[in-house]
Amino acid sequence: IYSVQPELVIQSGWSRNGVEAFIRGGRRMYADFPKESSTDYAFGARGFVDAGASRITGGADFGEYTEPRTSG
Repeated sequence: IYSVQPELVIQSGWSRNGVEAFIRGGRRMYADFPKESSTDYAFGARGFVDAGASRITGGADFGEYTEPRTSG
């Protein structure tokens, strides 16, 4: 089995407000069983805004993952 899992994360450096975004992936390759190879990926962002004494946060992400054979 060969596996590659790259990931990129970008973050702001602001003191009061912030934002972060990511993208990641994964590839598993089977030398003896190539039909069993799979690719997973995800991406998303989140952030916050300071509004006086309160902080407003939010975010969203999406991913496509391989379900293991052993899951119910």
